[in-house]
Amino acid sequence: MSLVLFACVPSEMPEVLRQTPGAAVVVDGDRYTNAAFSALIPAGWRAINAPAEAAPAVTFAAPDGCALIHLATLPADPPTAPNCDQPTQTLSRAIPVNDQIVYVAGSAPTSTWDTFTAQLEAVVASLR
Repeated sequence: MSLVLFACVPSEMPEVLRQTPGAAVVVDGDRYTNAAFSALIPAGWRAINAPAEAAPAVTFAAPDGCALIHLATLPADPPTAPNCDQPTQTLSRAIPVNDQIVYVAGSAPTSTWDTFTAQLEAVVASLR
């Protein structure tokens, strides 16, 4: 019986079990952490990590899909939601965090701008 079980074990590690290239990221509850910075994720928002070969960055997307907050170690243009059909506003800032700069860029519908900027300020205040 054991010979039958051992015959099912692959001779090489399947690709799905290999480590993904790039720096590690951790999403622990409501906090996102990568190799360069850490920030709180606004409640109900999702974190979209940068590609493995890119500089450390994350984009937080609102549940409605229209508001976005992008944090990165390199400057970037404010992101825009591809499927948002509302007029939007954008902003960009450079925030000193420890011994580096974290670039913050965001966009949101004009109709929810005040709520968005409060959420963005909470993210900025949480940067470590």
